[in-house]
Amino acid sequence: MENVVKKTGLIFYSIFVVTIIIILIGYFCVDELQSLSKETKTSISSVYFLYVVSSIPLTLYFFDKQLKKWRLIEDEQEKLKKYLQGSIIRILLIGNGLLSGTIIPAFLFRSDSMFFCAAICAIFMTFCLPSKNRVLNELYPEEADEEEVTDDNDEESENDDSEK
Repeated sequence: MENVVKKTGLIFYSIFVVTIIIILIGYFCVDELQSLSKETKTSISSVYFLYVVSSIPLTLYFFDKQLKKWRLIEDEQEKLKKYLQGSIIRILLIGNGLLSGTIIPAFLFRSDSMFFCAAICAIFMTFCLPSKNRVLNELYPEEADEEEVTDDNDEESENDDSEK
């Protein structure tokens, strides 16, 4: 399980590091390209916005749908392998929106709305942030629910004892 967290974490944080580097290079080293027509800029922006608006919910939806199938797999190694592949795809699809949203405005033209759209991708990337608890909660939700119920019962019995 630690292997899954490490690999997805490496990809996750690499996307953010590359994004920051792209923003810095674009901000300090590149001027807006004047050779692009207004129609071309509008087309590029529209395609990007459509990608972000469609990719985020579809990626999260299909990952959740696949997650339900992966929970049924008996072999733990196979389950973790499928989860790792799915997590990487999820991170890359949403991360692609983040990277595209920084490359396009940083190198092609200065566009605040595209930076805001990239910020939306960055926020949704946090929903993909890998951790051991996330893997456990996503692959074994019934065990996580049982632990919460047991913890709640323990707290209630402690409260009852202290009231006496």
